Amino acid sequence: MAKLFKDMTQEEKDKVYARTERYRKKNMGLYAKSSLNYYHNNKEKCALKAKLWRENNRDYIRTKQRLDKRKRKEEAVFYLGGTCAECGGEFHPSIFEFHHKEPQNKHKDPSKCLSLSKSKLRVELDKCILLCANCHRLVHHKENYDN
Repeated sequence: MAKLFKDMTQEEKDKVYARTERYRKKNMGLYAKSSLNYYHNNKEKCALKAKLWRENNRDYIRTKQRLDKRKRKEEAVFYLGGTCAECGGEFHPSIFEFHHKEPQNKHKDPSKCLSLSKSKLRVELDKCILLCANCHRLVHHKENYDN
């Protein structure tokens, strides 16, 4: 008779884990299909479970979203060269802003679409130049102060 899992040594448990992992990798399609079927047959239950998870993990979600947004902004700044197009300064990514060369072609503000797919974000970034906050204000408000 086979041993119960709780009665196994750590070495035996590791073998079971490895065997299970190999099986899962081989049959990934079955697992995906089974999960999808379960979801479609139990939508209310899955929605409730997801809602409860979000309520219980708000701090984690906020932290993760903040870190993801910072990472995406760093990638966007790097994509546009990492220096201000006006003054040539290299600053912390939080200092940089995205300025549309032609505002009439603006689909979305890049800082608002950092959560979109990389391809959609790059389409919007290709319409922009990278400016530090100071230069960006000067570009927009210079005519208000010229005499």
